[in-house]
Amino acid sequence: EFDTVIVAGCNEEIIPSKQAIREGEVESERRLMYVAMTRAKDNLILTVRPEAKEINGRMYANPISRFIGELA
Repeated sequence: EFDTVIVAGCNEEIIPSKQAIREGEVESERRLMYVAMTRAKDNLILTVRPEAKEINGRMYANPISRFIGELA
């Protein structure tokens, strides 16, 4: 256990990863996320990238991870 745990990049295709989604392995990544979160003794910090951004005229979507929605 750690006083503070930071999980960065809590967006779809990062956690769960694009590969896990494609291969139907989302449950194993859900378990990894659970383990990471339960290791925090005092502080848990979850960060996300902006949900949408434009690069060279193209819009890229980065929705928040489904795991965040499941926390409620």
